[in-house]
Amino acid sequence: MQYMQTNEPRRFPWIPLLAWILLFVLVVFSASLQSKADLNLRLGMILFWGIALTAFLTVWLFRRQSSSPAIADDELSSVPRASDVSVPADPNWVAALEREAWFELLQTMGEESKLDRLIRIVPPQIQQLFPESSVGIYVRDAQETLNLYFKYGDHFVGPASLLMSECEAMSRGQMVEEAVGPDGLHCACTHHTDPQTLFVACIPIITDDHYLGLLSLYHPLGRLDVAGVSRTGILQKGQTFASALGLYLQTLKLKEMLDQQVIRDPWTGLFNRRYMEETLFREFAEAARRRTTIGVIMVYPDQINEIRTTYGAKASDQIIWEIGQRLPRYIRTEDIPCRHDEDMFCVILPGAAFEIILQRAEKVRMELGGLNILFHSQPLSTTVSVGVAMFPQHSTTVHGLVAMAEMAVRNSQRQGGNRVALPPQGNAVNW
Repeated sequence: MQYMQTNEPRRFPWIPLLAWILLFVLVVFSASLQSKADLNLRLGMILFWGIALTAFLTVWLFRRQSSSPAIADDELSSVPRASDVSVPADPNWVAALEREAWFELLQTMGEESKLDRLIRIVPPQIQQLFPESSVGIYVRDAQETLNLYFKYGDHFVGPASLLMSECEAMSRGQMVEEAVGPDGLHCACTHHTDPQTLFVACIPIITDDHYLGLLSLYHPLGRLDVAGVSRTGILQKGQTFASALGLYLQTLKLKEMLDQQVIRDPWTGLFNRRYMEETLFREFAEAARRRTTIGVIMVYPDQINEIRTTYGAKASDQIIWEIGQRLPRYIRTEDIPCRHDEDMFCVILPGAAFEIILQRAEKVRMELGGLNILFHSQPLSTTVSVGVAMFPQHSTTVHGLVAMAEMAVRNSQRQGGNRVALPPQGNAVNW
């Protein structure tokens, strides 16, 4: 195979094209002079000579192009290429690439609503913004711990997690610069020129006085002020990146709070009735496909109305809150605790056998029935009535199953409360 190599710009073949036009006009003129010939014969002659002239022109152009100087495969390897030539970086070009990287990074932050997905996408932009540097992103959790979510580069030497009190930058609430020597010791001297010594910048990620995380930058001191990379430039880009991360993490937290408010009961923290019904519809579809069961346990505090009448609404709210905090302790991890209405709770048990449902219901009754709390130095206690219903034995619809569980609670109350009851026989509901 050969590769064409020429330095001259290709020109349009005007002369051959004009010659073809001239000859074709002569053919048409000659055909028009044949007055005694049939019209079809004259058109055929024009078509024949048109095809012949076109074929001749095509062959001539192809041979002319093939006669140009060519470079074989073995000769092509000796031709210098643009990628083989070292060209000094143009500052304007580098600045343009950085602007593009900033744009892509901020656009990705605006589109991605999950931190785990974001950290898998952004390494190319971070490499462009922080060449030869190593980057670590720590995110604060509820236990005042900074956990490493992302790291990039060969020079990163930070821990996997650290307490906020152990980080000077987080304690001060401002950026801290230091150097890390070959022995791993930290010092405040950043003027060393040892290429094994790292320049470190720890930048808190703060938004509206909320400490959300930490950005750590590592760069070899011996590579500073090389190829346009300066300490000031690293710090400025680091602070800009930390500000963008702060807005991103704050947005994630606000979105999480809004999502929780949509599906959580604000007083007990359990799932609300809307989420309960949506979950039941989803679990019903799964159970019908897999031919499994679904259990529902309803829990009602027997003395709640007496407490409300005697001690007021705040006392009954305290009882409801205590039950909401304790109920998740007595069920399986895969079970779903919800607040069904003002005074009643519901637990969904996907795939549970009937014996398991009864065991969980009895466990809930015993544990919550021994509830004793103090309200303004006044002891409060209540037993609970527990109702159990199961798909498909008691109902084959979502609303029917919930109604059967409510009937079971009322059946428990009619029997004096503080017991586990099933729906009355012959009252199956399928609507």
